Amino acid sequence: MFEDDIAKLQKKIDPSGTLNLVQSLDKTLQRMNVKRQAYNGKSFVGNHVHKCLQDGNIDMLTNAVIEEVKAVSPEYQDEATTICTKFNKLLKMFAKCHAGYSKCDYMEAEEIKELETNIDCLMAFYREQFPNAKVSPKMHILEDHTVPWIQKWGFGCGFHGEQGGEHVHADLNNIRYNVRGLKDDLEITKCVMKEHWTQVSPTTQKFKPEAVKKRCKTSM
Repeated sequence: MFEDDIAKLQKKIDPSGTLNLVQSLDKTLQRMNVKRQAYNGKSFVGNHVHKCLQDGNIDMLTNAVIEEVKAVSPEYQDEATTICTKFNKLLKMFAKCHAGYSKCDYMEAEEIKELETNIDCLMAFYREQFPNAKVSPKMHILEDHTVPWIQKWGFGCGFHGEQGGEHVHADLNNIRYNVRGLKDDLEITKCVMKEHWTQVSPTTQKFKPEAVKKRCKTSM
């Protein structure tokens, strides 16, 4: 959408087609070490999404167009600023949502409520500023299903993806280290899974007995 609006402005500035404002976006992405995939509508991989949604990088991306227009056709600078400011705010609002739902850890009620508020604000702004734009299937999932999913399972969506897998793997390794004194493989597995279940399930934590401190031997 950002590219489309920039392309329309580009045609107004230079109907001949020699000016390429959209290229300034790609050059900026390159400076950020971000590459778009050659398939799937030139989308981004997960790590590059995180990078693009940093406030400084959002500013860099939107300011690149303003500076380019300022250099080649100053009379259109205000129009370019209006477009870029709108998308700057949209991206930063989405960045807050992304940071909220992509967590791997258990989410408290206050965090889920904050995410819900951020999603509502994002979608209200989107519908107000882009009245002719469609709500994509992923935006529908974000708006109507993300918060109920997190409320049901208690964890951010990152827990259910690759990040979550790596997080669980690290936790299991730490627990395994703590039971290194056991020799039997079955006992090790039982202890690891029991401890992990206790850690990730808040309802079971209250039933976990406190560790009994060993008494020091007294000399006779």
